Amino acid sequence: MTSPTKRLIRNDIPGGEKFQKTKAGQASTLYVGPNISMSGEIHQCQHLVVEGTVEAELHGSTKLEVLESGTFRGNIVVTDALIDGHFDGELTVTGRLTIGRSGVIAGKVFYNSMHVEPGASIEGSVSKMPDIPTQHSEPEQNNEQHPAAAVAEQHAMQYSEMMEPFIEDEDEGTPTAYHRKAV
Repeated sequence: MTSPTKRLIRNDIPGGEKFQKTKAGQASTLYVGPNISMSGEIHQCQHLVVEGTVEAELHGSTKLEVLESGTFRGNIVVTDALIDGHFDGELTVTGRLTIGRSGVIAGKVFYNSMHVEPGASIEGSVSKMPDIPTQHSEPEQNNEQHPAAAVAEQHAMQYSEMMEPFIEDEDEGTPTAYHRKAV
């Protein structure tokens, strides 16, 4: 009796080629599909793709994609974002923000670089983040802090306070792990 041959039918579902286990140093991606809702806090997700509904605080992410059928409610500081669905909350983008033709943003937006396609909608306040000074720049005489910089600083403080009771384990070749400190 021969053993049955394992046949790959689709490669875009868990177990398929696209969903192979990530190696240390590779981006971790969370995909929230259509008709799926989740809420809470999301940590260490470098790339979040939303086609369903997410109500969350997102920490430690570099890329957010809210696709046409997706909704994200909450606060986030991220490097790059593509909003082609609905975003409601406070969005701070330190890199490039792209708002697609079906994108709707309600709330506060702080951005470094932004592209808005015709048909997109922004309801709320939009502020450009200050340019990051280069080594050759003259120091500013004005000590006022830009609102976006204050928000980013506040988010960083909240994250570090939240992570304070944890210690970081870094083994060569494995992803970072956090463990509660012994009291």
